[in-house]
Amino acid sequence: MQDLSGVVVVSSLMLAAILGFAAHRASVCTVKAVAEVVSTGRGYMFLSFLKTVLWVMAITIPFMWWLPEAHGAQRSWGISTSVLLGGFLFGMGAALNKGCAFSTLSRLGDGQLSMLVTLAGFCTGIYAHTQLSAAYTLPHATLLEPALTTSNTWTIALVGALWIWVIR
Repeated sequence: MQDLSGVVVVSSLMLAAILGFAAHRASVCTVKAVAEVVSTGRGYMFLSFLKTVLWVMAITIPFMWWLPEAHGAQRSWGISTSVLLGGFLFGMGAALNKGCAFSTLSRLGDGQLSMLVTLAGFCTGIYAHTQLSAAYTLPHATLLEPALTTSNTWTIALVGALWIWVIR
């Protein structure tokens, strides 16, 4: 098995640059998508999120087939009081900030230094979580069964349909 750390780092940097460009040029903010639905009754931004998910699936699934060791173990956390509290606090911060994490970092990159307060709050939340997990027993991540990492009939059909859509 070969070491893929260089490929992962270069790929991550390229994808981060693309994401930064997209965040700067377009609105990739779920808070703004909710505001669009509430204020206009339309869901164009939510539709763009669905399109993004389909593009990611079309590219990621074949990549996982080609380099199965690149995706590693897939883990997930269960619902708990700490997860709900963290989600509520994150949502409150996004509502007060009028933007999600991508929008906040994009605005910080545009020179809105007031977003540093949000970034500091985010880092404080991470620190608080590490302290809570040291002091209390928090739920541990559980290993997920890979659903799309193996090429079988239905995943090949899914990827084929996605690529027909992508090409169109």
